Amino acid sequence: MRQANVKWLLVFYSGGVHSFTNPESGNDPSQGVAYNKLADERSWQAMKQFFRQMFQYK
Repeated sequence: MRQANVKWLLVFYSGGVHSFTNPESGNDPSQGVAYNKLADERSWQAMKQFFRQMFQYK
């Protein structure tokens, strides 16, 4: 990404594992998949902010 001079951002949600936005994925992160309510809510807000910036809407 750096060699291609591409702007990028990595966001890591503490405690979030695969499927952290899916309430049906269980609640045991040691299994590699688990719902994480806080990470889900934070990622949703971040996605909406990203779309506002990219598509310039309110």
